[in-house]
Amino acid sequence: VDAAEARLQRLGFAVRVRESHESVRTGDWVRVEDLATPEDAANALAQLQAAGIADAYLLGEEEVGNVISLGVFTDAARAREVSAVARAAGFEPRTVEREREADVFWLDIDRQASAGLPSTEQLGVDAAQVPPLELRRCPAPAEATPATVAPGA
Repeated sequence: VDAAEARLQRLGFAVRVRESHESVRTGDWVRVEDLATPEDAANALAQLQAAGIADAYLLGEEEVGNVISLGVFTDAARAREVSAVARAAGFEPRTVEREREADVFWLDIDRQASAGLPSTEQLGVDAAQVPPLELRRCPAPAEATPATVAPGA
């Protein structure tokens, strides 16, 4: 964030760093649900692992029902591949979006009168080394609260 902020300022953009805590997408969670008994789940797990899904595991008791996790994938194509393997093994996998709470840093960038917004290339960061970049409209600036003067001041 600091490097991108400095680079954008050198390019003439007005930039403010804003931190927030929000839900962020971590990937597609592929799972096999609604297995009738723990024994059914153990048998299904063995079948899925034999079919080539080595990372499959039975979720702990905190989860409702008997559920096998086949993995959380940032690559949607990989999630589809694992789902296809599970289907070929005789199961009906379900894919759900997985999120978690995280600290997120935003660069609020003012548009330049003649140039608009910078491109992601102008940030000067290696996209492979940072989480996905997202472009959003900045929230409205907070209203300035008039200062109150204590009585007798």
